Amino acid sequence: MNWQSRSLFLFFLSFLFIVPAQAQMSEDIDRLNVFVDCSACDMSYLKQEINYVNHAVDPFVAQVHIFIANQGLNSGGTLYKINFIGKGKMDGNNLNMDLETDPTATSVEINQALKRTIEMGLVAFLAHTPMGDQIELKIKSDAPVAKRPEPVSGPLDNWIFELSANAAWNNESSQSVINTSYALDADYVTPEMRIRMRPYYSYRQQKVQNNGEDIISIRRRSYMTSSVVKSINDHWSYGFFHSLNNSTYSNIKLANWIAPALEYNIFPYSEVPFKEFTIAYRVGWLSQKYYEETIYFKLAEEVLSQVLNVNLRLRQPWGYVNTSLRGSNFLNDWSKNRMTFDSRLSVRVIKGFSVNLSGGFEVINDQISLPKGEASIEEILLGQRQLATNFETNLRFGLSYTFGDLYNNVVNTRL
Repeated sequence: MNWQSRSLFLFFLSFLFIVPAQAQMSEDIDRLNVFVDCSACDMSYLKQEINYVNHAVDPFVAQVHIFIANQGLNSGGTLYKINFIGKGKMDGNNLNMDLETDPTATSVEINQALKRTIEMGLVAFLAHTPMGDQIELKIKSDAPVAKRPEPVSGPLDNWIFELSANAAWNNESSQSVINTSYALDADYVTPEMRIRMRPYYSYRQQKVQNNGEDIISIRRRSYMTSSVVKSINDHWSYGFFHSLNNSTYSNIKLANWIAPALEYNIFPYSEVPFKEFTIAYRVGWLSQKYYEETIYFKLAEEVLSQVLNVNLRLRQPWGYVNTSLRGSNFLNDWSKNRMTFDSRLSVRVIKGFSVNLSGGFEVINDQISLPKGEASIEEILLGQRQLATNFETNLRFGLSYTFGDLYNNVVNTRL
């Protein structure tokens, strides 16, 4: 073995001993080891403000695992479900807290509210450490008592409206693209019922210069969806869905779809932020008119269709799983069908090691609106027309491994 090989061997040998030793030194510090598991949090802010604990970078070495899941509220705000999970000597010491933020809250206000809630929850764990003697509880005795305003009934009770408009323009010497869209979201929400309506319109124009000639592609799409869903109990619900659709890309001049639906959730709906396993079935009537004659020589048609959706969503301290399976077909011709599978998961396998996987597969046999005839090269290149296909697939895979000083409280955002 030459001197270069010996030096390299000694370097790796010292690295293997030094890194665990430093991690152990950090672990022996007389502080509470905390892992904050939150994808929607500003971790730099929390580390800087809650600086009296060790912020672990791996849940396997933490004494307290703070697992935070967030769920959007129909008001536009957010509900944060904050679970404090004791581990090691803290095993069995668990605490659950909720935080609701207003739709008008800024990111700074949300960060401050999360910090305050986390600190209140940490008190129960810090009390079991030597730092418990340094805790002081302060309550503002002179704070005015908040009085809840008397509810005033009105025509907009339980209704939430949101208007949106977007525009984008991209210009180059040989091409330009303009995109615009407009939408209105209207939601009526009570514990027993939800009513949703959404009109939408989009316009896309792409212009390309070829040998001094302008080639212009225009795509328009508009739709109006509405639904009424009624709760039966904590597992069952039923509803009624209706949509109108127009799309130059899909050769649909007017599509009208009406369908009742039934859904069953294996888990109670109250546990949706953490786990959800739903099975939904819809059967309905579809009427379509086309801009051009289709490959089946039709300018209009009416069909009965059915759809079955199965969705599994898990958000747990070990990771998350989001999987869906959707099958549909026309009742007058079962050969015209579609099946879609999509899945995303991220799992912590062992200390510091995580696996990420996402992918999907779609079998397509129901493109009844395709116009007959061959698409021109301009229509293909500019994406102006839907093309025939019988499948679509995608796959992503990733690994991550974290090691070294697993208790790093330093905040450094330079460059």
